[in-house]
Amino acid sequence: MGELARRQRKTKQMSRTSGLALALGATGFLLLACSSGGDDGASSSDFAQRYCALFDPCCVAAGLPTEHKACHMLFGAAVAKDQAAAEECIAEYEAMAKQSDWCATFGTKPRPASCEKAYPQGAGGTNGGTQKPGDACELSGDCASSSKGPVSCHHDFGANKDYCLVLAIVGVGEACYGITSGGGTSTVNVPSGVTEVGICDRDAGNYCDSGKCAPLALLGGKCSGSGSCADDANYCGDSTCKPKVASGASCADSSEACVETAYCDFPDDVCKARLPDGSTCDTNVECLSHYCSGTCKPSPGIGGLTLAAFCG
Repeated sequence: MGELARRQRKTKQMSRTSGLALALGATGFLLLACSSGGDDGASSSDFAQRYCALFDPCCVAAGLPTEHKACHMLFGAAVAKDQAAAEECIAEYEAMAKQSDWCATFGTKPRPASCEKAYPQGAGGTNGGTQKPGDACELSGDCASSSKGPVSCHHDFGANKDYCLVLAIVGVGEACYGITSGGGTSTVNVPSGVTEVGICDRDAGNYCDSGKCAPLALLGGKCSGSGSCADDANYCGDSTCKPKVASGASCADSSEACVETAYCDFPDDVCKARLPDGSTCDTNVECLSHYCSGTCKPSPGIGGLTLAAFCG
């Protein structure tokens, strides 16, 4: 499968795992799930209208539109289990949005307990749904939990259907089709029609190496590519975990060779220092903030791409 197809599959699967929101579960971002509920409190459309409007100043500051079409579509589809809690939830977010740092920190704000009560969202192996492996689903929250590991609403491109797929955590030497790390999962090349596949737990020191779970490599150890070194300060170059290098050093053996404050500049294959805010830029990778809009700027929330999804 080509790199583009892998990225598209990963994006779709991760979005399904997160639920209806453009959510990043590790950040406390608002997560919504479809469920039944009463009629008191904020309605779905009212909730969406009020929540999406909170990003207006952020969108304007980033030079983005304020139509919120995707935001309204996603949040307007959710139904609260507890409408009184839903009203409390949106009120708490409206209070947060009045803070001066809202646009810079909305992606890292803790999720209010009222939002969890109104829109319960399972994580990892606690989805909370009733659909069994192989059953049709729309969201990962539709699927029943599994003691084996996370359960995802998986899109089977071969059969062109969505169904619940168990992502069983496996050990070293066992077959794997992806990883889990920090509460998120990603898969690749999942066979059509299967209802369970193995994934490796990177947080436990393992990664998926050519279809088999293997231990992460230490400095000086043998590695096989991106993500196979245990320490984020190291990278895999010429099949060996090496310390990342500073600006001015060669990154010919890997585009991931540079320290966080530098990037691998092509075609010279030399690490180049990232630019501070206000510097002229062409791409996000050039900026210390990882956000370029003609000039390097502070990243709006958790990144221009995510904010753009709320604004457009």
